[in-house]
Amino acid sequence: YNYKNSFIKSGYLSELEIDSSVQYLTQTYWQNNPGTMTDIDTEIYNLRALYGLQLSKKLMLKSGLGYRYLFHHWKNRVTTTGGKGYDREQDYSYIPIIAELNTGKGNLKIEYDYIIDGNHTSHLSQSSATLPDLDFENNDGYMWKVSYALVSDGIIYEPYYEFLRVEDSNTVSGSTEPQNTT
Repeated sequence: YNYKNSFIKSGYLSELEIDSSVQYLTQTYWQNNPGTMTDIDTEIYNLRALYGLQLSKKLMLKSGLGYRYLFHHWKNRVTTTGGKGYDREQDYSYIPIIAELNTGKGNLKIEYDYIIDGNHTSHLSQSSATLPDLDFENNDGYMWKVSYALVSDGIIYEPYYEFLRVEDSNTVSGSTEPQNTT
């Protein structure tokens, strides 16, 4: 869902935007130990509040505040090396910096998101009754997003690419959530 409200401020076209998305997909997880797990059901929710300023006929810059929540359904799953799965949750607050370029035929959007607060919960008790659930902080990371929207016969086609990189978490009970790339 996307809501935009444009207005003139100090002679410049400005825009307030509320942007949300929900994604249901499957992912593959790979690590030397505990091995690989394929077809992992994953939910991702995004919410952003943005303010944009039109700098030229073709270029608008935006920034604001964003929130991303991810849930991996790993409970009752087993990796290729026999490791038992458990559900995982991640949430990130971030500052998006967006450039939107109107090419005349479509709209190119390039976005960099700087993570300012990140949390990760591993529900380890689902894989072993003797293990506690662990809550980590992952405050060091970033996301890149690129998309190109093209309208044809009243339908918007928008292929996109997303990249997420988060560094090692803090240490909790002798464990860390290792850096990861999505």
